[in-house]
Order: sequence, then structure tokens, then C-alpha cells
Amino acid sequence: MGRAPCCDKANVKKGPWSPEEDARLKAYIEEHGTGGNWIALPQKIGLKRCGKSCRLRWLNYLRPNIKHGGFSEEEDNIICNLYISIGSRWSIIAAQLPGRTDNDIKNYWNTRLKKKLLGRRKQSNINRSPSGQSEDHLKDAEDAHALSSSALERLQLHMQLQSLQNPFSFYNTPALWPKLHPLQEKMIQTLLDP
Repeated sequence: MGRAPCCDKANVKKGPWSPEEDARLKAYIEEHGTGGNWIALPQKIGLKRCGKSCRLRWLNYLRPNIKHGGFSEEEDNIICNLYISIGSRWSIIAAQLPGRTDNDIKNYWNTRLKKKLLGRRKQSNINRSPSGQSEDHLKDAEDAHALSSSALERLQLHMQLQSLQNPFSFYNTPALWPKLHPLQEKMIQTLLDP
């Protein structure tokens, strides 16, 4: 079953948008608005594009109030703090940064900001089997790594941000940290080692 297709896929142009297509879409929407029907919009203005493609092009690139590139230090801090507290809920993060789209923030996070904060991480060697360890032990280590890599990444970011904001905090005093299982310590150490 499912939903009826929004357009005739055979006659729809795919790939990068031309400046002429951008100009036609922008001029039409600024003069007439969307009319609430993105599916019919491409036919009205003679574009051989899917309605969804037109909607995304308008929302992510052509709207007049959109900022592209050049994230400020303040925006970086907001993105990092929100990512630590709510995770990768990009639309909620974008709502706190006027003029930024969720897509732009997600791309900025994945291509620059995360790498800037975490630095280069060494791939863990959990899959290598040191002699004398059982298969169950290795399976547990793999499962722990798979389940907690995202949580460890967020914890590591949180600790780095806290140390920048308050050098005498709990996060900078290892004696106050709870004791971890040896597998967790080893996994964290492999993630932190250059």
C-alpha cells in the first residue's frame, strides 16, 4: 500500500539546482507564497522538480532570513551545550539559533565542530584478541563499545566543556570520579589516547 507518489519520477530533474531554478522558485514564493501545497508548486512555475525538493531548497537555502556558514564562538557554545544535554535533536537546537537551519547545524557539527572538540580519536583495537582471553569476554567488550560510544562521546564533550568553563570543577578532579569497571577504563583510555 503506502502513499501515492508526489510526482512523476521519470520526468523529474535530480541533482544540483541551477541559479535560474533558484531564481524562479524564490521569485514565485516571494510574490505568491507557497499556498500550502508544495506538491503542486513546481508545476505552477514550470520547474521539473519534485515538490519535496522545492520545499527543502526553500527552507534550507533560499529563505531570506537564513544565515550560511561563519558560525560564531557563541553559536558554537550553544550547539555544544545543547548537544550534550539533548543529543542530536537538530531542529530543537536550530530553534535556539535564529537564521540557522537544522540541516546546516547538523552538517557543521559533523564536519567541523565535533572534530574540533574531540580531536582525532584512535580506532580502538577491541576486535583483536590478546592471547588467553575468552570469546565471551571479547563479546562483552564489543557490546559495551557498541552501546556506549555515543554516550562516551557526549560525556567526553561535557567534560571538556566543563573544564574550559570551570577549571576546579568535579570533572577536573579525578579523585572524585566514581570507579569504573576495568573494561570501561580500557575503552575510555583507547578513546582518549592519540
